[in-house]
Amino acid sequence: MRSLTVQSGIFLMCCRMQVRESNAQERDVTDSNVLSLKDRAYTFLNLHHNLKPKILCQLLQVPYQQNKGYIRQLRCKWKRDFKNGLPSKSPSSQHNCRAYCYVPGSVDRGVALGVGWVLSQNRNRVLVLKDPLYGRIEWWETRRVVVHINKPQTLGRVKQFLSNAFFKTGLIWDDRVFNPWIESVQWFSAHDVYETGERVRYRVIDAYKDSLGFVFKAGDLSHPSSYEFEWCKPQWMERFELLSRQALVNLEKNGMIVETDARALQQTSQAIQTFNDFMKDLATPKRENNERKDPMLV
Repeated sequence: MRSLTVQSGIFLMCCRMQVRESNAQERDVTDSNVLSLKDRAYTFLNLHHNLKPKILCQLLQVPYQQNKGYIRQLRCKWKRDFKNGLPSKSPSSQHNCRAYCYVPGSVDRGVALGVGWVLSQNRNRVLVLKDPLYGRIEWWETRRVVVHINKPQTLGRVKQFLSNAFFKTGLIWDDRVFNPWIESVQWFSAHDVYETGERVRYRVIDAYKDSLGFVFKAGDLSHPSSYEFEWCKPQWMERFELLSRQALVNLEKNGMIVETDARALQQTSQAIQTFNDFMKDLATPKRENNERKDPMLV
C-alpha cells in the first residue's frame, strides 16, 4: 500500500514537471490566477489522454468531491472534440481511384480505333482513351472497362467520362442500352490516406490482399507521416458476381428457375450489393479536415 502511494506521488510530480516544461515560456499552469480550470484540465489531458477524474483533480489541486461532476464533464467534452479525441474517420486524401464496368457485347472494338481510342503498345490488345481532364479508360478484350479518374473522384465524373467515350463517339447510340449500362458502373479500388501529423514507423500488412482486398501501409516514402489503406474489390467476388448474374439470366430465359433457387440467388445478389455499397462509401470523397465539424456539438 505504501509503494502504491509513493508511485502515485511520483506520477503526479512527473505530470506537473511536464506541464511546467511545456509552458516554460509562458506562466505556470498550476496557478489558478493565470488560466481557468477548463484550460488547465485540457493542458493535462493533452499530455496524458487517459487521466481519471480523481487523478486530474489532484493535478489541478481542487477538491474531488466538490468538482468531480464538472471534471467528468470536461473529460467527455475533450474526448468528443475531434481535434483532441479520436482522429477523423474520413481520409485526408485519396488517389489511384478506379471504377469498372462491362461493355455490352454488341459494341464493336474495331470501330473504336477510328473515334479516338488507341491500341496499347503492350501485347494485351487493350484499347486506351486518355483525357487530361478526366483521366484514362482501359478497354480489355474481355469487355471489361477500367476507369482511372482524376481528382475530384466522384461517380458522376466517371459516368460523364464513359458517356464521352462511348455515347458521344457513337459506339453506343441506343438509350435503352446505354442507360442500364452506365448505371452498372462500380468503384473498383482506391488508396485512402489518413494523416497523423508525425512520422510513423514503416510497416506493410498485406495478409488480407487476396481474401479481402485490403493492404495497410504506414510511414512509406510517399506518405511518411500517414496511414495508407489500399483497398480493391477481390477478384473472386467479381467473378462470383458475374457468374450469379449470368446464371440468373439463363434460368429466367429458359423458364427453369425454381422459387428456392431464385431466393438463394436473390440473397447472394443482396450480399454482393451490400459489399458494393460499402466500397462505394469508402471511395466517396470526403470533406477536408478543416471543414469537418464535430457532430456532437450543437
